[in-house]
Amino acid sequence: MNSPKRIEELVDRLLINKQMAFEARADKLDQNAVYKRAVDQQGDRILTEQLVQKRRADMDIGDVEQLARERYQINPDSYSIPGHTEVRHILINVSDRSDEEAKTLAESVRAKAIAGEDFVGLVKKYSDDRSKDSNEGLIPDGESDGLVPEFISGVKGLKTKGEISPLIKTSFGYHIIKLVDRYPTRPQSFDRVKDRIITQLSNSIRDARMKEHVDQLKGMELKATPEIVESLRTRYITGESSPAVEVPGVK
Repeated sequence: MNSPKRIEELVDRLLINKQMAFEARADKLDQNAVYKRAVDQQGDRILTEQLVQKRRADMDIGDVEQLARERYQINPDSYSIPGHTEVRHILINVSDRSDEEAKTLAESVRAKAIAGEDFVGLVKKYSDDRSKDSNEGLIPDGESDGLVPEFISGVKGLKTKGEISPLIKTSFGYHIIKLVDRYPTRPQSFDRVKDRIITQLSNSIRDARMKEHVDQLKGMELKATPEIVESLRTRYITGESSPAVEVPGVK
């Protein structure tokens, strides 16, 4: 919505649709059977969605706080804030220079870091990581599964806050990693996560009850004459197969 061009395009589409719909009504296309059938089908879908929303909102599921407490007590660790390892790194890539040149430069930069030069300054001056201008080489979790194994292994080898790694070779080039800090897993009390668990349980209960209602409808005996069944083919089925029946809002 911050793009005037996109807003203009959106308004154009809306106005064109409105104008063409006006012309269609002038041609009485809103009075033919195809249009009326489509409106009826869409109306059924909207009513179904509104019914599901109303039934869920009106549903009395009782007080689920005790159930939430029991779920928490079964596995409180699952509600802990995961620990993470914060690092900064400098990348010397091998795409713009030979491997030997990259390694020599990386060793030189690492020596400057070991000597105590400002690591962020070294990042800004030497790192080939394209994101360095926005994050100054900071990686919030250096052991994240999204990182390459060699990098993760290098991070795990760092034990002391401020420690500088040896050169770490990956497919991107040579990395120099500095351990900023390690943050351990932090447990959370039930009171802190209670609302989240209650919301999850409440939604699950509502989903289950709505699904049970839909299953009851599916289990009802269906009575129809062959002529009515055959008429459905021409009224609703346009191809050799029809999509599976779904109730909006019910999983």
